[in-house]
Amino acid sequence: MKRYIFIFIFFILSSNVFSANEELKNKIYKNIRCIVCQGQSIYESNSDFAIDLKKL
Repeated sequence: MKRYIFIFIFFILSSNVFSANEELKNKIYKNIRCIVCQGQSIYESNSDFAIDLKKL
C-alpha cells in the first residue's frame, strides 16, 4: 500500500514540475522573435523554423 501512495505522490509532484516548465517555455517563446517572420514571436509564428524550435 505504501508503494501505491508513493507512486501517487510522485505523479502529483511531477505534474506540477512539468506545468511550471511549460509556462516558462511559453514565456521565453513569447519574448524571442522569429528570424523568418518579421515582428512575430516564436510563440505566434507558424514558420517551419519556429515549429522546429517549439519541438525542443
